[in-house]
Amino acid sequence: MDIAKAILKNSSFVLAGDILGRIFNLVSAFLLARYLGGERFGIFSFSMSFLSFFAIIDDLWLKPILVRDVAREEGGAALLLGNAVILRLIVSFIAACLIGIVLWSIRCPPDTTILVYIVLINFVLFSFINSYEVVFRVKLAMVYYITIDFIVGIFLVFLILCGIFLKSGLSFFITIIIIVNLIKLASLCYFSNRFIKLNFTPVFAICQDILKASWPLFFVATFVAINQRADQIMLFKMKGPGSVGSYVAAARLAECFTMIPLALSVSVLPLMSRYFHTSKEIFTRIYQLSYKYLIIIIMFIAVFFTIFSKPIINFFYGNQFLTSSCVLAVLIWAEVFIFIGVVNYMIIVSINQLRVGILCASIAAILNIALNLILIPQYDFLGSGVASLVSYAVSVSIVCFTPSVKAYFVNIAELTVKPLIGALITGIIIYLSGLPFSVSLLIAPLLYLVILCIIRGIDSEELMTLKNILFKANIEN
Repeated sequence: MDIAKAILKNSSFVLAGDILGRIFNLVSAFLLARYLGGERFGIFSFSMSFLSFFAIIDDLWLKPILVRDVAREEGGAALLLGNAVILRLIVSFIAACLIGIVLWSIRCPPDTTILVYIVLINFVLFSFINSYEVVFRVKLAMVYYITIDFIVGIFLVFLILCGIFLKSGLSFFITIIIIVNLIKLASLCYFSNRFIKLNFTPVFAICQDILKASWPLFFVATFVAINQRADQIMLFKMKGPGSVGSYVAAARLAECFTMIPLALSVSVLPLMSRYFHTSKEIFTRIYQLSYKYLIIIIMFIAVFFTIFSKPIINFFYGNQFLTSSCVLAVLIWAEVFIFIGVVNYMIIVSINQLRVGILCASIAAILNIALNLILIPQYDFLGSGVASLVSYAVSVSIVCFTPSVKAYFVNIAELTVKPLIGALITGIIIYLSGLPFSVSLLIAPLLYLVILCIIRGIDSEELMTLKNILFKANIEN
């Protein structure tokens, strides 16, 4: 199979797999939320926030560096990935100690503390799972990873339904996540050996090289994780698990769309890293078109979710979570800046300006914590949503105006005008029509596309160019 078809197939599987994964996560979330109620769902979400904190760090820290380095030089991939697992295990141990300090400092109840430490077992499993994922990414064989993820996702939903039927407690639902990840790890290990068999022999020089290349990303990832998950910990301390449950219900829905730019980055980041050194013209074209069409997608989503926030919350979680609709309408606009931020991140990694990422992420994290301290006492979980929106907006703005990387960015405001106009016109028409939510869900995307074509927000030649860059046979491996 030539490289064009391989990239197309790999990208398609990544996108389809991420969509299915997000669907499974949403199904799991609303099943648990409806069964557990706001208070216990808040405790569950608080416990899982530490796991997602670690997952965010790993996604932004080692994974981009490993994908880049294994793609450039596959000869030493086995040792490289094996030593990455060792580093991840060390970080997992340090993280467990730090989490213990956090739990002690906020005087977390003993039963919740026990649940958090059960969750920490997944840290070790993720250390291996994420390294095996890199194998499939680099080999353009994500069909294996996505298929396994799909099967274990179905199994997880089945186990959750069993737990609900048996009227199980929180510990049961957290334990089955460990069981599912064990099955996933065993399957990934078996199939990845067809491509690269990981070598876990410790090599200090390799670990040193990985740390040297990735330490700026580690700090970026840590600050990003703080920006995304510190609010849940602060809500738990300041307002209790009920507020955490209401906030997470909305956050889960808003965050599910992050898979769109992340799925694109799976194929685009290796290409951008390559073309930065071989063809600045193609490199520039890739990120320009990535900005434009990601903005077109997220503008429609943001407007639609703002208008229909209450029906959406009611559909997924029921009447008991309707108060989450206000924060959903705020968090969905934070996704606009997250979409832009993913492209910023790919540029920063490709041009090796990771220190800029540290600066922006650190400022955003500090701002987020400060705003949460100010807003939570008066506005509860809505204050956390506003804090997230402001911190993401500030982070994106700083990156775009930093002198050392400014030349690589486009005029975001200019790219936003037509998609925003199109989304607002679509939203006004749908709102005034009074159509039911289910009907609006079907009609609105088509109406948005028609309006964009009328106002020339979509360029068929640009779409063809993007397709050629990503998928045509003139892309060399």
